[in-house]
Amino acid sequence: MLDPEALSRDELITVVRDQAAQLADQAVELERLRAELEQIRRLLSRNSGNSSMPPRWMIFPVGRVSASRPAAGSPAHRNAGGGNSPARRARICPG
Repeated sequence: MLDPEALSRDELITVVRDQAAQLADQAVELERLRAELEQIRRLLSRNSGNSSMPPRWMIFPVGRVSASRPAAGSPAHRNAGGGNSPARRARICPG
């Protein structure tokens, strides 16, 4: 810590200017953090009753089928194994 009584007038002016710049930077950062906190509070206060967004469970339902597999009962699912096609029979029973 600096002893202000041991500093010259010019040194004191330099210290005060440095502190003023530091305070200005802190004020900007404080305002940014206040805005971020307000946004977080607003997001936390939302639920499916007061938001246009559906509940998370409606967006990502539990137990949903992978998109890489056709849904059971769909035409793609019934044909996924190749069934009893001539090409499949030729692969299984050549000759």
